[in-house]
Amino acid sequence: MFKQKTIILILCLIGISCQEKNQTIEEFGNSVFLTYKTDVTEQKELYLNKSELKKVLRKYGQTDFNNDRIKEHIDFTIEKQEEHIDLAKYDIEIAFNEFKWNSSKIDSVTYDIIFPKPGKDSIITWPNSKILELNNLKENFVARINVFVSDDDKKIRMELQSVVYVNKEFKLYDNRPKFEYLNE
Repeated sequence: MFKQKTIILILCLIGISCQEKNQTIEEFGNSVFLTYKTDVTEQKELYLNKSELKKVLRKYGQTDFNNDRIKEHIDFTIEKQEEHIDLAKYDIEIAFNEFKWNSSKIDSVTYDIIFPKPGKDSIITWPNSKILELNNLKENFVARINVFVSDDDKKIRMELQSVVYVNKEFKLYDNRPKFEYLNE
């Protein structure tokens, strides 16, 4: 009897762990900001790796990965990630040193959904983007995310551009988070 219960428990745990959970845009924005409060070097995990970058490029029609120009683009994009993380450290230490990162909290997250098109992109802006069902989208899309944050007396906006959706997760492509103080 104990053995059967144990087997059932293990099967339930496996079933729960195998369930697909799509990451939301709000969760991604929260996780990027959280790296500023904890450890910005963790942002490396939030950027596309080489295989994810190739998958994104494939979605947008690229097929020749032996092309020197494409290889150079991939290598350059991956190399820029270290620079972005160094600049994130700069944001905390110098540009936004008056902001109390440890006592800060997220006030809201807004986002636009962008469908890249030849010529002019198609954009669904906030709040309409909130009602869009991302799981059922057949088109390729990117997101522009704004995370509004405050400490005891200052407010800032973190902007994430060109956030791509790959492997049921959002990832930073080639832009680092940008911050600005908001006027009260």
